[in-house]
Amino acid sequence: MIMGGSTHFSVFLLVAIILLCSSSKTVNATCYASEKQALMDFKKDLEDLSGRLSSWIHDVDCCKWEGVVCSNRSGRVIQLHLQRPVPEIHVVGDEEESPLSGKISHSLQNLTHLRYLDLSLNDFSGIPIPSFFGSLRSLRYLDLSGAGFQGMVPYQLGNLSSLRTLSITCSVYSSDLQVDNLQWLAGLSNLEHLDMSGVDLSLASNWLEVINTIPSLVEVHLSSCQLDLISHYLGRDTFVFHANFSSLTVLDLSRNRNFLGHLIPRWIFGLTALASLDLSWNSFEGPLPRGPWNLTSLQHLDLSVNYLNGSLSDELIHLNNLISLNLSEKYFEGFLDGIWNWSSLTSLNLSYNNFATFLPSQLSTYIQGNLQNLSPNYLMQPREIITEKHCGQFCILGFRPSSSQNIKSRSVKMLMGCINIIKKFCQISLLLVSPEILSCPFTYLFAYFDFRTIIIGTNNSLFSTLTSLISLALGDNHFRGSIPSSIANISNLQYLYLFHNNLSSSLPSEVFTSKDLITLDAGSNHLNGPIPRAVGNCTKLEILLLHNNALSGSIPSNLGRCAQLKELWLNDNALSGSIPSNLGRCTQLEHLLLNDNALSGSIPSNLGKLSSLEFWDVSHNKLTGTLPESLGQLSKLEELCIYNNLMEGIMSESHLDNLTALRYFDASENSLTLKVSASWTPRAQFETLALSSWKLGPQFPTWIRSQKFLQYLNLSFTGILDTIPPWLFNLSLDTVDLSHNQIHGKSSNISENLISNYLFSGGISHILCEVKNENQVLQYLDLRENSLSGEIPDCWMNYPLMYHIDLNSNNFTGSIPRSLFHLEGLDYLGLGNNSLTGPITFDFE
Repeated sequence: MIMGGSTHFSVFLLVAIILLCSSSKTVNATCYASEKQALMDFKKDLEDLSGRLSSWIHDVDCCKWEGVVCSNRSGRVIQLHLQRPVPEIHVVGDEEESPLSGKISHSLQNLTHLRYLDLSLNDFSGIPIPSFFGSLRSLRYLDLSGAGFQGMVPYQLGNLSSLRTLSITCSVYSSDLQVDNLQWLAGLSNLEHLDMSGVDLSLASNWLEVINTIPSLVEVHLSSCQLDLISHYLGRDTFVFHANFSSLTVLDLSRNRNFLGHLIPRWIFGLTALASLDLSWNSFEGPLPRGPWNLTSLQHLDLSVNYLNGSLSDELIHLNNLISLNLSEKYFEGFLDGIWNWSSLTSLNLSYNNFATFLPSQLSTYIQGNLQNLSPNYLMQPREIITEKHCGQFCILGFRPSSSQNIKSRSVKMLMGCINIIKKFCQISLLLVSPEILSCPFTYLFAYFDFRTIIIGTNNSLFSTLTSLISLALGDNHFRGSIPSSIANISNLQYLYLFHNNLSSSLPSEVFTSKDLITLDAGSNHLNGPIPRAVGNCTKLEILLLHNNALSGSIPSNLGRCAQLKELWLNDNALSGSIPSNLGRCTQLEHLLLNDNALSGSIPSNLGKLSSLEFWDVSHNKLTGTLPESLGQLSKLEELCIYNNLMEGIMSESHLDNLTALRYFDASENSLTLKVSASWTPRAQFETLALSSWKLGPQFPTWIRSQKFLQYLNLSFTGILDTIPPWLFNLSLDTVDLSHNQIHGKSSNISENLISNYLFSGGISHILCEVKNENQVLQYLDLRENSLSGEIPDCWMNYPLMYHIDLNSNNFTGSIPRSLFHLEGLDYLGLGNNSLTGPITFDFE
């Protein structure tokens, strides 16, 4: 059959496209074919006895696979949650909890947008940690804990400069992982959480100096690492070191026996931000240091199982914020009179010392908590400790000293059966209840217990009588109807979780009755009506999540009174009006999501005061005006999304110069103009840059050449009248959209994506068939509506990852090349409005 450029051929193309089940408008909603293939290759090398990866099949969008999270905007794989689930109750032989094992394929390198990778608690049978993990430069979270890796920790991990969390732990008995030099760790300049517990660091004598170069560290866990302090000592009691841990709140150096014969280093006592310190199971000796202790924020201190001796120092006695203290199995002596002033203490262990003291008759007046162990000291008062008491079907775990009748015991772990037989335990502060373990009615239960926290699974009973409740978790259930106004009776409520239900009607103002409210998550329901102004009364509020509802009206202006607010999610509602300028008072705000509403007006300049802001999304609204220059003060901002608004005006260098942390900037579908000098270079290194519909032309923006980590670039509809610069495709781009400009001339050596309206002329064989790069990753090719001519090249087998080809509306002649049918992952093929001839064959492999 011979055909010309007729409507018959267009009919064929329509049928072909339907058969291929594709649409160019849905490409971005699904995962990339190359990333799907990378995950399939990764799966091939794994043994999955539990079937946790059973959803990983070709016929399903990989963004819907278990453990895979994709970007809603780009479809890129950004998170892999592949840790072994930890069951609450272990069942021997339960394959549902079996670990993944096998090998780790190099195909993971193709997940260039991956930000989160968790492989913890699996069993990789002694293979080394892959060095190619160091090429996943977008990673912010990496957890390889307890996954069976062995050998040297690869120094290439030091390339992950965006990493916030690194957890590489192994068994404390085997030390399967080693590090001989920690210098590579200094490359993780943004690291906040470090856990290398169990890793052999005995040869890494520079461990302390290296860690000291990372001032962003918030938590450090180096338990059982065989750490060495000898090189840091001039003499037995002299330590040469100046700590730079200004942000450190948690320090765990427990179980490092190489500290034998040393005093506790003095630099530790100068960490003013430290909240938790664990130095247990070391070999520190001597008395506690005298002199100033600047541990003003310390809440948890564990010095147990060392060789410390003497009496408790005055510096320790003055740590008034302590919540837990463990001084067990030492050689301390003397009286304990000073410790009863610790009004915040909930856990105290002084066992196996030589203290002598009287227990106060009303111990609960001093300690609102749980005395774990005071024996065998010389306590000069009888006491009764219940370690395990069975009451019918009940199992009460813990103890209650007879001298502390009013203590709210946190030692009760589980209650089973009916509850009327243990009325005397009337003030339990934490209870986990589910229908499987509780047989009596909830209303009967409430008559005997003064609850503080209850987690109820799928039970939908009412809680209007729980006046002492602090935390109420009802999320992810099937509750229907409205939120009862009786919730106002829970006057001490701090945490309320109502997310992922079917709650409807309005959000009652009674939800905000408690002035102690810290967290409210009512996202993903069907709530409507306005946000109550009573929210402004909750001045301790830190997290407010009301996204994915049908809320209307304006954002309350008095929300600015919530100065402690860190997370504000109001996206995907029907909110209108302007963004209140008072939000600028919420200087602790880190995430601000206002997208997908009907907000109007301009962005208030006061929002430039949100100095902690990291993520801001106001896309899909009706905002007007221009971006205020004050936004240039948001030095911690990493992602800014303002696309699909009605904004206009000029954006200059002053808007961008101080946004050094900005990685994701999508301001498309606005009418903004960028005016910068010819020599300007942004200080930010973008990964995603989308400026569609901006006025950028006529020259191609040369400052883009400085973007070494740029992966997604959209400059469509920007008035560019230039040629494509040859350096563009030397960047790390995987998506380029230059459509709807007046770009002219022939492109050179395109190695990633080509998008339409380039106004090319001539053939394209020199572009596709003569590219020297053997490892082609071309996936998405769109050359529609140009003036390309000649035959369609027959070298498509060189592009095995291709899933979208659009050559519509050109002047191609000849037949359809057979190599097109070698593309197993092809989703879309557009050849219409050309002058092709020859037979039509469907020979897809």
